[in-house]
Amino acid sequence: MRILGASFALVLALISVSLYIPFPRGVLEPSSMVSLRILDRKGTLLREVLSSEEGTGQWVSLEDTSKNVVLATLAAEDSRFYEHPGIDIRAILRATAQNIRARRLIFGGSTLTQQVIKNIYHFPRNWFWKMVEAWHALRLDVSLSKDEIMTQYLNRVPYGNQTFGINAASWCYFDKPPSHLSLAEAAFLAGLPRGPSIYNPHRHFLRARKRQREVLRRMLAKEMITEEEHRRGLKEPLKIV
Repeated sequence: MRILGASFALVLALISVSLYIPFPRGVLEPSSMVSLRILDRKGTLLREVLSSEEGTGQWVSLEDTSKNVVLATLAAEDSRFYEHPGIDIRAILRATAQNIRARRLIFGGSTLTQQVIKNIYHFPRNWFWKMVEAWHALRLDVSLSKDEIMTQYLNRVPYGNQTFGINAASWCYFDKPPSHLSLAEAAFLAGLPRGPSIYNPHRHFLRARKRQREVLRRMLAKEMITEEEHRRGLKEPLKIV
């Protein structure tokens, strides 16, 4: 038993130390997510060459993104993002209970940090790689600030129709920069990554609108917005381009 206990302690120690190995900055570079835009002298887009991810995307800073986008994303995907260390034990336990009740593997409980890892490495969907993903998420949380991780997420996540990142999605669906998105528009976009095909605004607008209302409801429940802002968000008409 002593040997077993010592071995277990050694493994834990090695895992703890490994979390502080610097995360490779090269994989965090935006190059794979950015599409090449060819403009004329007046700035009119002539052609856009898809990124290596086979989509359109232009990196944008958190400062140039509406606060509504950040709050809506937290409500939709990971409300405890600024509290947990990269993985959310509560969410994992909740997802595990759902898996047991369903008697099949329904992966859930992924934090924004884990989703960044998933969008970088594209690991297979099984329990082993889920643990590898969690380890990388813990490492990333040690290596970057929360705002840096949020920036990575908002620039890497797919929003459907070959758009990657909030900048491409904002222009694709609302023809405006992400800094100008209203609360209703931000909540609408924040709901899309859960299922970019299922909530495709061009094909399933009503389904996407229903998802937006759920995001607004969560924002109200988490006291991110007031009841008046919630009402305005529900009533605001959305013009998809």
